[in-house]
Amino acid sequence: RGDSGAIIVGAGAADSTDHEKLGYSGYGSRVDVQAWGENVAAAGAYGTCGFIGSQNREYGKGYSGTSSASAIVGAAATQLQSLAKKEGKMLTSR
Repeated sequence: RGDSGAIIVGAGAADSTDHEKLGYSGYGSRVDVQAWGENVAAAGAYGTCGFIGSQNREYGKGYSGTSSASAIVGAAATQLQSLAKKEGKMLTSR
């Protein structure tokens, strides 16, 4: 297989200084970067928060795994691309 240019993300522990890989995370030479895969606060995380019309809206910490790790990395990559674009450049996968 060739390199698709995708950023492959693994999920790491949030509560240790070395952010070790979580047991259910992907791993190996294809993983490019790792981000928090547990205890990530998010609005509307898997039914842990109030409904839109509710007075009890709050954040939940049920968002985890490579789902949360990928969102964190995606946001960081978007920010970096924005900064590069401001300088008249574009980041590429190669």
